Order: sequence, then C-alpha cells, then structure tokens
Amino acid sequence: MARQAAKEFRASKPAIRKPKKEVAEALIAIKAKELEVLYKIYELQRLKAVKTRFKNTDIEVKTQEMLSALNIKFETDVRLLPGRFRGVDIYVPSRKLAIECDGEYWHSKPRAIENDLRKTEMLKDAGYKVLRLWGTEIHKMTPEDLWCMMQEITFSKNT
Repeated sequence: MARQAAKEFRASKPAIRKPKKEVAEALIAIKAKELEVLYKIYELQRLKAVKTRFKNTDIEVKTQEMLSALNIKFETDVRLLPGRFRGVDIYVPSRKLAIECDGEYWHSKPRAIENDLRKTEMLKDAGYKVLRLWGTEIHKMTPEDLWCMMQEITFSKNT
C-alpha cells in the first residue's frame, strides 16, 4: 500500500531534472559570482588597510597646517617613484616640491639615513625638488619660516 502511494505521488508530480551540463554550468556561474564578491571584499579591505597604515604623524600634520595657512595646495602620501619607496609625505605640485618630515627616532638610524639619501637622490634625478625637515625643526617653525625654506629650495639651481 505504501509503495502504491509512493508510485502515485511520483506520477502526479512532474519530474524536474536538468541535464548534468546545465547544472554544472549553473554551479560554475554561482562560484564565479561568489569569487567576484569575495575579490571585491578583499580589495575593499586592502584599500582600507592601505589608508590606515600610513596615518599622518604629528609633524606631518603640523607641516600640512602651515601649508594650509599659506594657501599652498598640497597632496599627502604621493607615490612619485616606482619601486619600494612608498611615497613622499607631502607633495606640492605647483612647485614640483617633495617635503619629507623626518622624525628623529627612526630617521637617525644608519639604515634609514642611507634610505633617505637614496630616496632624495632618486627624487632629484626624476626632476623633483626635495625639502627634508626634522621634527625638532618643524615644532619650532612658523609658516613664514616654511615659506622662506620653500622659496630657497624652489628657486635654487643645484637642489
């Protein structure tokens, strides 16, 4: 009796079966969409990490405030060189000037000094002017002092 009922049930219900090829294609399409979504999530997380990894230091912020007070347009963390150097702290496009704000702790180490010199030379070779400022200088500096230093660097021929 149970078998008879099962047969009648199967007979009344239309068989919904797709060919194996269509099922495989559907599964591949679903997996491709999932991978696409996962990749977009990964990219968003990576971009967020990049943005938060290089937060401006207090000396960079003070320098930016002085530039703003002088009404000078600037960009931060701009990659001007190819390769492993992450970019310059502050870039003033109107003067083609890269400003590096060096903290005393990290930038006084021998390896950092070598890297800073190499980066400065590479920037100069690429046609940029470079202004390196130490943290102690920045803390004592006024916007007018920064303006004078920028003028000197921008209009000197050998820098």
